[in-house]
Amino acid sequence: MLMRCQTAEEFVEKRHELEELGRWSELILGEPVSLEPPSSKHGTAVLNITKAFADHVQKTMVGYACFELGLIVKRSPDSVYCPAISYFVSGSRWEEMDKAITETRPALVVEIASSRDRRQGLPHRVPLYLKWGVAVVWVVDTESRNVCVHTSSGTAMFEANEYLEASPDWIGEGCEKPILPGFKLAVKSVFREPDWMG
Repeated sequence: MLMRCQTAEEFVEKRHELEELGRWSELILGEPVSLEPPSSKHGTAVLNITKAFADHVQKTMVGYACFELGLIVKRSPDSVYCPAISYFVSGSRWEEMDKAITETRPALVVEIASSRDRRQGLPHRVPLYLKWGVAVVWVVDTESRNVCVHTSSGTAMFEANEYLEASPDWIGEGCEKPILPGFKLAVKSVFREPDWMG
């Protein structure tokens, strides 16, 4: 008997029935998929990028970040991706913070290539994010210790000895100003373990 594809809303409702209560699950073309739990390197990268975003927001008072928010990137059949970080610059401030899923497009998405299944899915995920309307996609590689930035106009790789700087070309859909104006991040700082881990 064929199983009917789940909608994004049904996925959220039944997510707790999946492995680890659905903590690392996504919906791919109507089918729930459980990802490997992320590594400590994954957590370190998310923590460091979060701090950098928080510092930037405090200075500029523009935008906000959400973590592992389900993005409905496709309908009929539905696909829900849960990137490590989604950065929003439009709409009401903090509008997406308490949601489990959303159809609102973030301006920037951060994916962490920290496990085999996350890495394998990226060649499909990145183009779909861009087609859906995300302006900028960062792929943070915890093994190669670099950050690859994808936009509709191309791809740029930033190595550990470089600085990742926001480009004036990073303009989100419906936005008049560039995303993260003046933002600058030492790539090596993304992978630096917190002092308390030493």
